Amino acid sequence: MASVSLTNGIIGFVYFAVTMAFGLWMYHRATRRWFDPKFELTNRLFKSLKSKYIRPLSTLMMVLVAGVLFVVVRGGLTTATANISKAYFSHNMLLNQVAVNPLFSFFSTLVEGERNFNEYNFYDDSEAEAIFHEAMHRDCQEEATSEKWLKHERPNVVIIITESLGRTVTDGFEENTAVTPNINRLRGEGIWFENCYASSFRTDRGTVAILSGFPGQPKMSIMAHTNKAAKLTGIAHSMRNVGYETRFIYGGDANFTDTRAYLFGVGFNEVADEREVNFGGHRSKWGSADDAVLNWASDAIISRMSSGKPTLDVILTLSSHEPFEVPYNGLKDKKLNAYAFTDREVGAFVERLRSSEHWDNTLVVIISDHGRPSESDTASSPERHHIPMLWVGGAVNKAMEITDYISQTDLAATLLSQLGIDHSDFIFSRDISSPTTSRFGYWAFNNGFGIIDSRGVTIYDHTMRTVLQNDN
Repeated sequence: MASVSLTNGIIGFVYFAVTMAFGLWMYHRATRRWFDPKFELTNRLFKSLKSKYIRPLSTLMMVLVAGVLFVVVRGGLTTATANISKAYFSHNMLLNQVAVNPLFSFFSTLVEGERNFNEYNFYDDSEAEAIFHEAMHRDCQEEATSEKWLKHERPNVVIIITESLGRTVTDGFEENTAVTPNINRLRGEGIWFENCYASSFRTDRGTVAILSGFPGQPKMSIMAHTNKAAKLTGIAHSMRNVGYETRFIYGGDANFTDTRAYLFGVGFNEVADEREVNFGGHRSKWGSADDAVLNWASDAIISRMSSGKPTLDVILTLSSHEPFEVPYNGLKDKKLNAYAFTDREVGAFVERLRSSEHWDNTLVVIISDHGRPSESDTASSPERHHIPMLWVGGAVNKAMEITDYISQTDLAATLLSQLGIDHSDFIFSRDISSPTTSRFGYWAFNNGFGIIDSRGVTIYDHTMRTVLQNDN
């Protein structure tokens, strides 16, 4: 109970005991007559049944009731189980906290408190802070002047987070056919980041890395710990403070892994998911396919741009996730076909924005949530975590290629810097447009992590307590 005080624990236990006692008393009051032999309805029911059927029927009834209760406790039959995120409905965090069931919140905190968050403490706090400060070149970042990559200081911004489209995919071919021809085409007209590395191997952790500049953890997802996630910085919050309208768009259920709670906590005004929008079109177990979602998104984004306020829209795709069921048959391989489908729809989305009157004041950022391993990659290898990042749109000054080694977390500080917004709170994120910023990529895998820069690669496996690779 590391995160629950003794007083709060006692109060929670007493509250639980009183609630259970009251519930049992109410249940007894409501049902005791049903099983009273003197009750006329009970007498008629048991007389109408032969004694040999009573036990099987009772057993069947118990199984059915248990099944219904299981579905209720689980939170339904969708991919998103019951979690605190299902109670969140507003960007006003006080209203969200009031809406949370106190018993559910209490026991969630108990479970979180059992986990060891200090497993990676290799140094005392002061020594670790000094090493971190030097590695990130914090002093230099504050003093340096960033190069301007955008024509306007307050463009409309669209961030497309593509599911699993790592560089093993975007650089891939089926026979002589490129898997992602649209992303490959667009890289020639925007800012292409050649050596960008995903912070983790899961969507929830990659989303936090992109939107909060917070690195992925080897064995846990901070998004699932709502009390911790609520303290994170967020580009949506920073942009909202200077007048941006902020929205997150997803074709599935945003309650999955407490995503909705995280999004409202870091500054999104609106979360448009399958609970709020009927996207229509083809559906997989995760939600509506990318064509339907991106069609809806382009119309909604262009319409909102006409209001005159700057806008931030973040879109998370899902069709390139297993089971890879998409309304498209462009490639023979089922997985590659799903990736090609997402690429086609992203390309069509960009072209719809290009044809609008707002294109010259629009920045589109395309970045993957995490990489995809090839057959030869291990979970720890840099190739597994190598991802594309591309900035395109009429707001981009000129096409260029950035070859420095960077992390997925660096998008936050770099974007805010280009928008003229303070990013000093994003301590794990670096402004890549600053000439003095340190350059390296970081990734976490299951109980380990790796770092890559121009000098080489270092990979540490904490389960084995072993350095797997150390080029320098």
